[in-house]
Amino acid sequence: TVFKLYTQKNRQKPTDLKATQAENVTKIWSNFIVRPVKVIIHGYYEDVSLDTWMK
Repeated sequence: TVFKLYTQKNRQKPTDLKATQAENVTKIWSNFIVRPVKVIIHGYYEDVSLDTWMK
């Protein structure tokens, strides 16, 4: 499982966060500790394109 991390600076190109490597999250995105983070799990859509409610 891979989570796509979109930030204000990276709205078009997300950072991949692998669920099997959770210990590396703060190395991949150092602001994870100091910035509020919300995880949206999109469910069982056929693709992960942004829906209107996610924008």
